Amino acid sequence: GKPVLCSVMSSLATNVGLVVSHVGVVAVALWYLNKRLRVPSARALKLAVGTTNQCKVAAVQAAIQRYPDLAGASVIPVKVPSGVADQPKTMEETQLGARNRAQAAVKEADSDVGLGIESGLFELSGAWYDVCFVALYNKAEDSIRYGLSCAFEIPPPAMERVRAGRDLTQACNDIGITDNPQLGEAGGLIGILSDGRVTRQVYTEQALESAFMPYRKSRWYA
Repeated sequence: GKPVLCSVMSSLATNVGLVVSHVGVVAVALWYLNKRLRVPSARALKLAVGTTNQCKVAAVQAAIQRYPDLAGASVIPVKVPSGVADQPKTMEETQLGARNRAQAAVKEADSDVGLGIESGLFELSGAWYDVCFVALYNKAEDSIRYGLSCAFEIPPPAMERVRAGRDLTQACNDIGITDNPQLGEAGGLIGILSDGRVTRQVYTEQALESAFMPYRKSRWYA
C-alpha cells in the first residue's frame, strides 16, 4: 500500500543521499591532495643553456623532445663564460667548463635548471681524443650531474697545431680537413670523420641524455 511505498522511497532517497555525500567527500579529498602534491609541470620549467652556439642549442631542443616530462620546457640560450681555456685539454678542465657554464646560465636567466655544454680534449695512451661534457645544475636542489658523449680520436696533424696554440677548428682549417671557419656550429670534425654518420649535434645529444639520467631518476642517485 501507500505506507510501504513511501517507506521504500524514503529509504532509497536516504541511501542515494549518502552515496552523493560520500562521492562529494572523496572528490574534495582528491582535489586537496592534488593541490598539495602537485609537481610543477615541464611546461613551467625554465631551462637555461650556457651557450648561444646554434648546434648545441639545437641538440638541447631535440633531446628534450624525447622525454614527455621535459618536452614542454622553455629553453633559454644565454652567453656565459666557461672560465677555462677556449680549447680545454684535459677531462678535468672540460668538466669544469661545463659546470661553470651550467651554474652561470641559471644565474643569468634566473632559471630552474642550467645546462653547461663543453667540448674538450684528453690524452690516452699517446693519442688525443675529443669528448663532450654536459653539466646539469638543478637550482632547487643545488645539485649538479654530468653526462658524456662518445669520444673520438683527433688526427695527429691537427693535434700538433692544437698543441701549438690553435683551436680545433683552426687546426682543421690549417691542414685542409675543412675550410669552414664555423666548424663548431656545423657538423663538427666528428661529422667529417664519420661521413655524417655522427654529427656534432648527435654527440652533444648523447652527452645531454647521459646527464638527464641521474636528473630524471634521482631516487636512484641519492
